This record gives sequence, structure tokens and C-alpha cells, in this order.
Amino acid sequence: QRSLLKNIPLGWRNNFYQKQSIKYKHKDRELNVSYRFQHGAFEMECDGATYALVPSSLSGNEYSMEINGVIEKFNLYTQGNNCYIHQLSQCQTILQRINRFPEVNASEEKGGYVSPMPASVVKILVNKGDKVKNGQSLLIISSMKMENTIAAAEDGTIEDLFVKEGENIEAGRILLQLNPDNNA
Repeated sequence: QRSLLKNIPLGWRNNFYQKQSIKYKHKDRELNVSYRFQHGAFEMECDGATYALVPSSLSGNEYSMEINGVIEKFNLYTQGNNCYIHQLSQCQTILQRINRFPEVNASEEKGGYVSPMPASVVKILVNKGDKVKNGQSLLIISSMKMENTIAAAEDGTIEDLFVKEGENIEAGRILLQLNPDNNA
């Protein structure tokens, strides 16, 4: 059902000898699942056990699959990172998919502005206590000979400044704290 790259086989890799992998959390355990799709079947490893999976049928959320020579039927529902698997022989299992890459948070706390890259602070355009409007320029940083302007994402008051002009900063360093107006 994919719309892009339809002619490339599912799970294609240029290093075919290495299986694809995904991590799940089941209760308090982390499960590492590795798999490869070849010749119409999946070769899968989980917790040191190897499984041969041959898909039989798919109808909506109902699946039928041969697992190590035994046909199993189950229902699969997903919501966000949670996978709900109902199988007659095993009751219900809930797996939580662990994201492959860490989630990027723009700031740890509301109103915090952080440097998106290693840079040098060129000019600070506001002072502590200044009232600012959404879109107003707050400071200018320079990285790799390019200047970038950090602008306010909302109306508010500058609560604190954590950098000085001319200072070299690392990526992720907090630049300033803006206290948003609650009048909206």
C-alpha cells in the first residue's frame, strides 16, 4: 500500500547479510527483534530464539501466519507506539515500540530557547525584563560563517539571559528564558 518506491522489495538493504531490527518493551523487559524477509517468509530472532514466519492471510486487523510450522491466528491493533496483540492461545499482549532515534525536544522547559548548533553569539537584541512580540528578533548567532536570528515564538517577557555577546556556545545550550504572556 506504499506510494513511494513501490518497486523496491520490502525491507531491502544494501548490506543484505545484516537483518533489520526493532526494539519493543514488554512489561519491564526490553526485547530486541531482528528479522529478514526472503522468498516470501520472515526469518526472525527474539531473545535468542529463531522463528520462521510465513504469512498466510490478512484481513483488516486479523492475521493468519505459519510460525515454525504451526498456523497461528491473531488480531493486531496499534495506537501510537503501542501494539496490542490478541491471540487465542496467548490472550492479549501489549508491546511498546522503542523509537530508533531519541526524540528531539526544542526545549526542556516552556519558554526556553536553545542553540540549534555550535555557534558564536554575535548580538543580543533584548535585555532582561523586555516585553517582546511573537516573531521579534531576540539574538543573532553565527555558525560556519552564517548568521542565524533566533526569534520569539510567542509574546512574553524576557525572564533571563544565559549568554553574552562574543561567547562561543555548544549545540543545545540554553540562550534565554521567555515568560509567555498569559493574556491570550
